[in-house]
Amino acid sequence: MLVSVSTREVDFGVVKLGYAYQSHVTLSNACRNCLRWRLSTSGKTIEMVRCVTPPGRLPPGISVRLIFELQAVRSGRFSFSFHITACEDESARQCAVDIQSTVVVVGAKEFRGHDCRTRFERKPLLARGVQCVGKIPSSRVRTPQREAPPPATPNPDEDDAPQKTALPPEALDVLNAQSDEEADELASLPSFPGSVYDPRTRRVFLDSPQLVVAVDPAQDLQVLVESQRHVREARMTFLEQGGLLTSRALADIRNARLKPPASF
Repeated sequence: MLVSVSTREVDFGVVKLGYAYQSHVTLSNACRNCLRWRLSTSGKTIEMVRCVTPPGRLPPGISVRLIFELQAVRSGRFSFSFHITACEDESARQCAVDIQSTVVVVGAKEFRGHDCRTRFERKPLLARGVQCVGKIPSSRVRTPQREAPPPATPNPDEDDAPQKTALPPEALDVLNAQSDEEADELASLPSFPGSVYDPRTRRVFLDSPQLVVAVDPAQDLQVLVESQRHVREARMTFLEQGGLLTSRALADIRNARLKPPASF
């Protein structure tokens, strides 16, 4: 054998999409004459990898470092083969050496979740002799295309499925207790902020407690709080008996049922 190599397998391991990585192999002249060597690459995606070291002459007993650079421009598992040919200057003797290389390119999210996440991006990946040498321009990176979701098919039981709602259970109980006729009337009525529908009289009126309350500065705070509490309790009782709940009433019900009454 005219030449020898330090290893015949270059494993880049798991690398991150969008970055360039390098690994090296030492090529040594094992004969007594000068050699001329050259290298060729084979594989389905040879544009992703290249040998940075230019071919040339190798004196006897001298070694050269062959630097292989990987451009992680697409994700997936790839394999390459480097074919090194060496020929003596004075004779026709020549030899060939093949070096196999493998790599797995993953996206940013998968790379952070991999066991090599401690060797991140630009930090040297010294565990396998592989190091990151820079970032590839985004225009050259081919991101994987996500498949479009299948068209939604109509569900015959969709009307019977429970609808998501933010109403508290107390409000749902009141609304479910109304008859179908009253529900149809509610659906045909326009929406008025702060309005209340009375199923008994079938009339829509303004919920007066939601209006701005004029506060007398001379009035005692304790008396004002008690009067407003009585108004809220009376309105809540009326609404629980069949009135349509408004956002203000729902807030009062939620505070009264889920929180202890405030003490003054």
